[in-house]
Amino acid sequence: MKVEGLDTVRRFASQSPRVLDSELRKSLRESAAIVRSQAVSNARRFSSVFPASIRYRISGLEATIGSMAKTALSIEQGRKPGEIAKIGLIRRWIERKGLVRGVFDIQTQRLARRLGTLRRVDAEADERRLAASIVEAIRRGGTKPLAFLVPAAKAQQQNVTRYFKRAVDNTIRRVVR
Repeated sequence: MKVEGLDTVRRFASQSPRVLDSELRKSLRESAAIVRSQAVSNARRFSSVFPASIRYRISGLEATIGSMAKTALSIEQGRKPGEIAKIGLIRRWIERKGLVRGVFDIQTQRLARRLGTLRRVDAEADERRLAASIVEAIRRGGTKPLAFLVPAAKAQQQNVTRYFKRAVDNTIRRVVR
């Protein structure tokens, strides 16, 4: 007795896992890239530096998308009153912005000029005081969330679904031909 199409079924059974894996990995890379791109776009609304810290990593058939910044979780979720921010992070932010050592132009978000009369010791003490007052204000009132990642995933959900449906369709097309 001869079963027609048996060779096709055997070929399908042997090739489909490898082809499906290849197509799924391709869809996963595309999905991670588009969600990361949306997260970067969302983060640009509140920072010019933070978006550069958003990355994705693929391991097997799993993608992890997030920020390398230590403050990413508190940015995404905000801080509740009573939570304490790290004073060192706040102090480095003050230093980067030039809030004590120079004149910071809020409109351009840049240091406009340095104050030559401010001695380094005085500036460091002022930075510590300013950082402590900001930490205290955060402890008292918390911070509002500036969600960038969860909204990105939700906004790209249809595209991600479409990529994976395409992976299944491509697998069937490649194996059956």
